[in-house]
Amino acid sequence: MVVSSVNSLDNSLCDKVDRFVRKKKRKLPKFNDFRPDIDLTNLIFKISIRFINVYVFSKVMINYSVFNRRKIRFSKEDKDKVRAVCVGIEDGKCIWFVYNLAVNGSSMVQIKSYEEEHTCGIVERNVYANSSWLVERYSTQLSRIINWDVGAFKDKVNDNLCVIASRSQIYIVRKKATVVSEGTYIKSFESLWDYAEELKRTNVENTIIIKSNLEGDKSRFHRIYICLAATKKGFIAALSPIVGLEACHIKGQHPVQLLSDVGVDPNNDMYLIAYAVAEVENYETWIWFLELLGVNLGIKNNNGYVFITDRQKGLIDAVSDMFPNSEHMHCLKHVHANFILAGHRGLMLKQHIEAAARSETIPRFQAEMKKLQDLLVQTFDWLVRLDPMQWCRSQFRTHSKCDIILNNISEAFKKSIDRDKPIITMLARVRYYIMLLMASRSYGEMDS
Repeated sequence: MVVSSVNSLDNSLCDKVDRFVRKKKRKLPKFNDFRPDIDLTNLIFKISIRFINVYVFSKVMINYSVFNRRKIRFSKEDKDKVRAVCVGIEDGKCIWFVYNLAVNGSSMVQIKSYEEEHTCGIVERNVYANSSWLVERYSTQLSRIINWDVGAFKDKVNDNLCVIASRSQIYIVRKKATVVSEGTYIKSFESLWDYAEELKRTNVENTIIIKSNLEGDKSRFHRIYICLAATKKGFIAALSPIVGLEACHIKGQHPVQLLSDVGVDPNNDMYLIAYAVAEVENYETWIWFLELLGVNLGIKNNNGYVFITDRQKGLIDAVSDMFPNSEHMHCLKHVHANFILAGHRGLMLKQHIEAAARSETIPRFQAEMKKLQDLLVQTFDWLVRLDPMQWCRSQFRTHSKCDIILNNISEAFKKSIDRDKPIITMLARVRYYIMLLMASRSYGEMDS
């Protein structure tokens, strides 16, 4: 009996303790932590909101001051407490304020008291909207524009923030933004070796070659060549030996060239095989790129290959030297561009040259050329000097089964990439773009 009474007493005591703890928990205030990535653009102050430290709270108040065009000052600011007041009126009688205290001796601060109404007006100039603050807000946009207009940026700041900035301040912003973007691009180039090693680690069959120059005790980036194992295997196993070569400018603080090798899949869609970043587009860089491409694809007898290019002299010579037995076609769009530069302008001449290029038989081609000769002899003489096997469909070799007269596959790839990003970001997006193409078109089981 004694034991049972003791057990019942213990159980009742435990129940009372549990009820007391639950009651205490219900009475504890609910804290809301400030989230900079979400709450910074929608500043709403409430009592019990906690900030990581005094620095974060000060940054929030500076943004509040600029966005709301209020003249905010810190009357008290130390590691334990901080008080922000509005001094928009000359005598400082505005009732708005925010008062924060440290949370249990930690670095976090919490709003203890707050008055949300202002009894003052807005201000046109704000000491917090200085060059450093503008660079932090607009650095991403400014890094994409090399030759940006100072007046246009000044008007944009005035329209977005209603802040009057001087021209000297805008010039300082441009200088600081250039330093920030330069540092981003330089850091990206320095990390290229790590990026290459990571690609090799994920698939040992990936081909990544970096060419660098030694300056003192540091390596300076020169070129990079990338051919993923999946695209290489897919081209060798199933694709027609048709290759489009193209180069395009990469925008940014360090302009270079992106060389690409684009094939045609069984559905006549774009299939990126290999790509490279080089300092310039010329004969030397194209020879270097095509040598690596030939090794990757195992091209020994190039008699069955078709290369489609523009009329860039370095590229034409490089293809002729590296693959002398291959069929070399010129994009009709670039042929027509040179046609215009030679002084042969007009819609009628363009229609005649397109009709001649699209002719599928030799008699039809000769008939179209006769029409052009009757129309304008000078234009006919200029066109006759070109090799018709490089731009006319009726003159193409029959074994390749290729009737492409435009290098649209390479142009489409050039339009699909982000050329204004740092080099690692751009290369990563190209790889991601290849993966999306392969996944959406179901090429089969390949190693990514």
